[in-house]
Amino acid sequence: MPTKRILVDGYNVIRRTPRWNDLFRRDMAEARSALLQHCATMKARHRDISEIVVIFDGDSSVASHPAPNAPGVRAIFTSTGVEADERIVEAVRSGTPRETLVVSDDAEVIGKSRRLGASVASAAQFQQGAIAHRGSTKPKPKVPDAKSDLTPSQEREINAEMRRTFGGE
Repeated sequence: MPTKRILVDGYNVIRRTPRWNDLFRRDMAEARSALLQHCATMKARHRDISEIVVIFDGDSSVASHPAPNAPGVRAIFTSTGVEADERIVEAVRSGTPRETLVVSDDAEVIGKSRRLGASVASAAQFQQGAIAHRGSTKPKPKVPDAKSDLTPSQEREINAEMRRTFGGE
């Protein structure tokens, strides 16, 4: 099985994960530490992961933050004016996209990463450890069907509008 690289949209994942977001509201550095510790634990449990890189939006006021003492886990802060989103897409493009998993709930990051050939996982999947790479033998977690509050007529109307807007069969 090929080695995998995971790129984590740091603050996006923190803000979208309740327990880390609670920490973030009290102490940003503590939230970063908790995320990085989670990455270290995940890296230790999954031999097919070669590295986990957590990318944070940075600016001149952010001090360097060491990753936990875990080989293969790095924290990167972008330069002032450079968004983590841009850096993640650059990293996908410059690496081996088919061996890269991007963790983010940002629609633009997800879309660009997928178009480049990377796999994606949500913040919730990552926090729960339910990441599945291409070629992984682990089954993807089943998501219960959401009950729709729409009537069948409303569903048909929405689907028709979506086809008109975005094209389709």
